[in-house]
Amino acid sequence: MKTVLLVLVIGSVAGCGAVEIEQPTDFYPLTPTLCLVPGCSCLEDSTSLVAVTCSCQNKQVLKIGLLSRVSDSSQPPENTGSLLVENCHHVELYSRLVNHMKNIQNITIRNSHTVVIHPKLYEAKGAAPGSGSAHNIELTNIHRLQVKRYSF
Repeated sequence: MKTVLLVLVIGSVAGCGAVEIEQPTDFYPLTPTLCLVPGCSCLEDSTSLVAVTCSCQNKQVLKIGLLSRVSDSSQPPENTGSLLVENCHHVELYSRLVNHMKNIQNITIRNSHTVVIHPKLYEAKGAAPGSGSAHNIELTNIHRLQVKRYSF
């Protein structure tokens, strides 16, 4: 199992306070990831697949997507095997998410107020042959579900 270690370095630059967050680059990129969002955790199993679990607090909004496409989203690791999101006020799944998580087996979202699934969760154009298969997509106890045209 790999973990993320955040080191805060506090100093002053030209009379101003500055905080630098340093993180290892062997597992997570330097850009924000879903694994670093409060309430989310990522555990790698023996097959090198990552189980991502997000348990939201206090009307938390969770936007899951590719940073190259949606700048204010949180990106899961490429080797995500399962994604569990629960107790969120608002969840959005953006396009090409399944393309990015090449080994995804299960996507589960439950006990959430609003879930929005954007078009082309998987986009076949330009994708590797045989990619884009998830075993289960489970949506349970969703108050307001919005599935956009051409999501699946």
